[in-house]
Amino acid sequence: MGPLGVELNVHCRSDHKDLGPQIILSGNLFTWTAPVVVRESNTWWCDMTWASAHGGHFDMFVVKRDAQRCSEERCIWEARRDGLYFAYDDQYVFQSPCEDLGPQIIPSGNLLTWKAPIVARKSTTRWCDMTWGCTHGGHFDMFVVKRDAQRCRNEVCVWEARRDGLYFADKDQYVFQFPWLY
Repeated sequence: MGPLGVELNVHCRSDHKDLGPQIILSGNLFTWTAPVVVRESNTWWCDMTWASAHGGHFDMFVVKRDAQRCSEERCIWEARRDGLYFAYDDQYVFQSPCEDLGPQIIPSGNLLTWKAPIVARKSTTRWCDMTWGCTHGGHFDMFVVKRDAQRCRNEVCVWEARRDGLYFADKDQYVFQFPWLY
């Protein structure tokens, strides 16, 4: 939980389980595990209060909303003075139909690599459809012969996804290339 400066009173439950009242001190965590059956309407909700001015009833996990966005089958929420925030754990889902990579989930700090032959005389393009949680994403040309044949050293292009968009590794620095499209 976030820096509230006071204890947070929490009572979480689902249709099938009640976790009972909990008191969470500022800076501490409250965790639980529960099986997710996507075909069912699993919902977990929590009633929260802190101080006398803040609180409410919150849906913490709803299958339709959260089954895909919760990384490694976990949802992370942070309570702050102005409300609850969902943490995406810096995950990206990459798809490249031409390379048949299929969807890939890449935890923060990890890499996705693949090799593809570069035929400089043809209009070779490699692209990725990316989503980062529910707030960032788009369709991006990651390799275009005219643009990248010379700047990708040893046929290796290095990209980094950041909160404001995609960066290309040009020599010793990352250079901003594309903003997120949504």
